Amino acid sequence: MKKLHIEVEEFHIQAGTPRTACCCPLAYAIGPRTGGYVEITSDGWAQLYEFDWKTWIPPRPGHPALRQYKSDRLVFEIQLPPEAVQWMKDLDDGKAVKPFGFDLEVPEELLEKKWNEKKGNRGPDIGPVL
Repeated sequence: MKKLHIEVEEFHIQAGTPRTACCCPLAYAIGPRTGGYVEITSDGWAQLYEFDWKTWIPPRPGHPALRQYKSDRLVFEIQLPPEAVQWMKDLDDGKAVKPFGFDLEVPEELLEKKWNEKKGNRGPDIGPVL
């Protein structure tokens, strides 16, 4: 296991939606660092799913595009630290929250992207996918 530092920044908070697993600011902060689709459960678990690329046809005339979707393959699930869970509960209760950071212990292969290297997913060196 390796330590992965996560910073939840102001733009994660502004773009996020309380009480929404896939749009939680924590999911936005964790996803780009792990290279997968992240959902945050109401009881404080981060679930990382493999991406699926699917053809998407926009609702108005245009060219089809590839979009990322959550696949059925759960790659890992990890309990968030108590301070992150409390931060999420404060956000969900409508309280003002500030940017903060926390550490996650994650499997080494997750950081090396071995689980998802042939999917064409982005690595941890880019910004958030919003």
